Amino acid sequence: MSGGKVMNNIMLINMYHNHIFINMILDDFKIEIKEEIPKITVNYSNGDYRGSCTYEKIEKVGINKPIRQTILVLTESDMGNVIDYWNDRLPLSDGDINMVSTMIREHSRKMAMDYLQDLRQ
Repeated sequence: MSGGKVMNNIMLINMYHNHIFINMILDDFKIEIKEEIPKITVNYSNGDYRGSCTYEKIEKVGINKPIRQTILVLTESDMGNVIDYWNDRLPLSDGDINMVSTMIREHSRKMAMDYLQDLRQ
């Protein structure tokens, strides 16, 4: 196996483990979704640890084809306490904090998209 493929496989394994770990940490939080059109806020709470990510929902319709698309734009994020909770359990480096912040935003976006999908059904 070439060096590039080995590195890609290691990166994929690390991403998988990080995904599992973020879910384990966020499973400790109560997650509540609040919609105030056009905004959707994903709130996380666990005792004194609280955080939120707010998205603006934008509906787009294609010009050539009438395909409707929902786009979520992150407009506000206050996840410092959630990252503190994480850091209390596993001390984080500066690079880790950036990775955790990105993974939390990805998680909150997925929660918001799942919420919208559930409304459509």
